[in-house]
Amino acid sequence: MEEIRVAREQLSASFLDAYLRFQKLNEELNHSAGTIVWKGPKKQYPYWQFYDHGKQIQKYIHKSGLEAVRQLIEKRKAQFRKRSILRGFISDMKRALRAIRVNWQEVIAKYEEAQKRRETEAAARAAAKKVAESKRYADQYKHLTDKGDYVAVKR
Repeated sequence: MEEIRVAREQLSASFLDAYLRFQKLNEELNHSAGTIVWKGPKKQYPYWQFYDHGKQIQKYIHKSGLEAVRQLIEKRKAQFRKRSILRGFISDMKRALRAIRVNWQEVIAKYEEAQKRRETEAAARAAAKKVAESKRYADQYKHLTDKGDYVAVKR
């Protein structure tokens, strides 16, 4: 029974890690990688062509920045491949979690709840620190109590 609990925790942690990495990549990849196209009637000029929310965008590239844009395109293509691999891994993890009777939405909900709790605790600590800094001899108030107040002496 203990092995099953440990397996559930490990699978949940692996799934959550992959899910968070996937979400971060999704936020970074706001448009396609694109390509470099050459345009012009006589002299050819380089443009970076990509799609953003279904709209085709072309940006002129100065020849001195051409290699940097090529590297950026390759980096974005690698990120798209990584995102695709993560998507497959996440779907496999969802199947595995379902097999051991763990709801993947609950795993995400528990993480988000814990994240909100950490944020509110950090906000409370910041507020307590601000109150302590407004007091006389503020540099002496450096110890945080269990209740969340800053005090000068720890006993």
